[in-house]
Amino acid sequence: MANCRKMRLAVGQMTIQPGAVNGNIERATGMIRTAAEQDCRLIVLPECLDVGWTDPSATELAVRIPGQ
Repeated sequence: MANCRKMRLAVGQMTIQPGAVNGNIERATGMIRTAAEQDCRLIVLPECLDVGWTDPSATELAVRIPGQ
């Protein structure tokens, strides 16, 4: 393998509080900071981490993806 480089990867497993967008974003941000402090170049976070999959408020709280 020519020119291969190592990269540190983090997987962020977090508790998602349904409908609690600000708290969920704060927890994710904290995980990103912690990973960066440990020299991680990429962190994988749960999908729908802002609102949660099953919360009924998801249809009102969802944000449109830019360009869609």
